[in-house]
Amino acid sequence: MTWINETGVARPYADGGNRSRQPEEHPMAISANAQQGTWSVSVHTEETQEGGFRATIHVKHVSPEGDFERTFQQSQVFAVEREAVLEGLREGMTWIALKTTRTIGV
Repeated sequence: MTWINETGVARPYADGGNRSRQPEEHPMAISANAQQGTWSVSVHTEETQEGGFRATIHVKHVSPEGDFERTFQQSQVFAVEREAVLEGLREGMTWIALKTTRTIGV
């Protein structure tokens, strides 16, 4: 039997499903990837020392003008890991949109 923790991840109960003891928690980073055509955005989270979660974002765009890759970390720390991943995907896709529309030149 499993339970869903605050980040939306299913975890096994420590006693095999009896619920008489605290569930076992195994730290695990969440990651996500979005891609279409010539671009991709990858995100993975890590727990911060001060508590909370921050995502590392990797964007890639392949074009005739040259390939573009950038890896950066979120400046904001999120209390919930799921929110860090979703915001990381948004940030990465914003970078791709700005790059492909030539709003920014990098």
